[in-house]
Amino acid sequence: RSFWGDMVHHFSNPGAFILMLPYLCLTWMLRLMPESYYDYDSPVNWGNVLLQLLSVDLLTYTNHIVEHSFSSLYKVSHKPH
Repeated sequence: RSFWGDMVHHFSNPGAFILMLPYLCLTWMLRLMPESYYDYDSPVNWGNVLLQLLSVDLLTYTNHIVEHSFSSLYKVSHKPH
């Protein structure tokens, strides 16, 4: 596959969204986020939202690469699924 093909495949994978939706709903409903999240008078900073999503994606990717780099860690954390 090409780089762009890999990108399309990555962003069309619904797994992360299935995990993220309950997390976001629960943290919102239980008011576990900073007070600024509940400020309806200020506009949403979409640049920060994008940076947050990209940061989490990068950390997830890095974690995945580390898992595959160490066979003992891979056997315990990743191989079972």
